[in-house]
Amino acid sequence: MLCVSEEVQDLFEPSISNNIIPITELLARMDFFRIETELHEHLNYAHCRKWIYPPILLFKLLLVLAFRKQSYRRLVKSLTIEDCIALGIQEMENGEFLIPSASNVHDFGYNRLGLECFTKIMYLNGTIASQNIQNGHGMVDSTPIEASRYDQFADYNPHYSCKMYKMHIFHLNEFPLFEIFSKGNDHDAPHAIPLAEVVIQMNPRMTTIQLDGGYDSFTIYTGYWKMFRILPLIAPSENAVINKDGTMERIDHWVNKMWKKGGNIRDSIEDKLLFLSNNGRERQVGMFLRNKNIIKSDFKNEYKSRGDCERTHSHMKRMFNFRVKWIQNRSKEFYIALNFIAYQTVLLARMLNNEADIQDLSKYY
Repeated sequence: MLCVSEEVQDLFEPSISNNIIPITELLARMDFFRIETELHEHLNYAHCRKWIYPPILLFKLLLVLAFRKQSYRRLVKSLTIEDCIALGIQEMENGEFLIPSASNVHDFGYNRLGLECFTKIMYLNGTIASQNIQNGHGMVDSTPIEASRYDQFADYNPHYSCKMYKMHIFHLNEFPLFEIFSKGNDHDAPHAIPLAEVVIQMNPRMTTIQLDGGYDSFTIYTGYWKMFRILPLIAPSENAVINKDGTMERIDHWVNKMWKKGGNIRDSIEDKLLFLSNNGRERQVGMFLRNKNIIKSDFKNEYKSRGDCERTHSHMKRMFNFRVKWIQNRSKEFYIALNFIAYQTVLLARMLNNEADIQDLSKYY
């Protein structure tokens, strides 16, 4: 338990210009009811002893800690009276504030919440964002997380010329909905379907889904189309050719061949593809969808916005500390998830405040 008074604040408060806003002020304007409910359910809060500090306060301190990229000791010294009020920290009679100690916050985050709860909050943030984004553009990509060259658990990736891990992220416009942490040499394609299976439960409203050439797979084409009913825009290789089994003639042939199972060549093309994918012809459906991208004349114009996810990755790493150097192997995924949900929550706060550019975080400290 730490006590901060106005005199102590005057000693340590940094000189901050008038046009800079504390991140605590942004968080104070956000409705944390659904996140707080998720915390209480995970902690079985209704049946435990009374806590000295509310779970939502400890969670907000984790967010501020991640955003300011400081040690907890420096964070406490930098907290102003306005910060304490915005965070909802209890004020004592003598004007001091009771701030949780570093061990309180660490135990709450690492032991009581853990990766399981962070994953639930990540999903919840993605769901809330999906409800507030209309006609969005979905993008799937991975981004490297550089590790120490002495990290015995990290893989050396020859493409990036370093030891690393990966984050596989599903974006909806500028907002990252969900991420999966993996080894540095893991291929992107095996993580595409698991990402989609989580995101589809968020009910996102999308008009396009874009993936790079690393996801060029008939299985991914079929899986994404079947889940989202959108033709995924996947960059084909330079030597890509039209697959004969993916032509309309062959689609009709196989639908007619399986007439005993309910195939009808008079059905719409969507019904035919769904019928084939449900009857063991997923690969053929993927060929048909891939052929459509190859012959599409305006594919490059539709696909060029996929670079937005690269800018989001760069912005995300610049604003938060997505590093695993000098972190124990058992804790790496945990700290990546913590920074990811902190980034999500800050963007979500700006989104719910109807800000034009939710990624404009330069004025916050």
